[in-house]
Amino acid sequence: MNKEYYINKAEEFYKNKDYQSLFEVYIKLIEIEENSKYYFRAGLSLYMLEKYEEAIKYFEEAFDIAIKNKTDIHYYYFFYLGASYNNLGQYNNAIKYLKMALELSPYNYNIHRWIASSYYNMFEYKNALKYFINTLNINNEDSENFKLAGVCCSKLGNYEDAIKYLEKSIELNNNDYNSKLWLGISYYRIDKYKYALKSLIEAKEAGIKDSDVYYYLGLSYMGVKDYFNALENFNTHINISKEYSINTLCSLSICYYKLKDYNNYYYTIKQIRKMQKLKTSDNSLKCI
Repeated sequence: MNKEYYINKAEEFYKNKDYQSLFEVYIKLIEIEENSKYYFRAGLSLYMLEKYEEAIKYFEEAFDIAIKNKTDIHYYYFFYLGASYNNLGQYNNAIKYLKMALELSPYNYNIHRWIASSYYNMFEYKNALKYFINTLNINNEDSENFKLAGVCCSKLGNYEDAIKYLEKSIELNNNDYNSKLWLGISYYRIDKYKYALKSLIEAKEAGIKDSDVYYYLGLSYMGVKDYFNALENFNTHINISKEYSINTLCSLSICYYKLKDYNNYYYTIKQIRKMQKLKTSDNSLKCI
């Protein structure tokens, strides 16, 4: 069978998304001809099968052959190599190759998005924000990027900017629970408790049992001196998270005190003291 036969079979398998057969066809083509494109496409087949470690080997071989034969190296060689490392959680390697791809295709939305994702997964929110903003400059209709830019701003303490991005995210996708949660958190951080409550109640009404929404609802109700509702939400937070945090207990004790429920107030204070004695050197066990 000649090369043309396998190229036609490759087109057929690609259209049918039969990536295992596609990979096998490219192995046959590699046996016929040492071609960087065949190695790349074999790697891409493995990538689509989520076999990222094996895919990397073929992508790297594609580079070596392209350099040896002095053929063009396209940006997507670097892109899929970076994406493979990202999917393996090797974010430094991912960023290295994705930035190489960016040099060849500087206005490519997907490359900026993957770099942002890698930095985000490394908790490097300042760098992640830079690339999320780049994606928004290319495409300002993607609610997910507005949300993640907002989360980065909130993590960095830039709450006003966070609110701007998160409100735009919700405008584009009103069903996004996380945007509403982070919008509520951001409003809470700048003491706009009524706005925080509105967003957090909308997040709560989405029906997702997330302990964070109840914790910040409790804090926001405390901010407007509604200690009864604060107490209810803190208790729900504890029931969902199945653990007591020192900050939640401190907030509970304040609510009990304000509601003149002194028995529960003293009981909660005793729980706090027990936790403090267990780890007296840990400053996180102090009420804030």
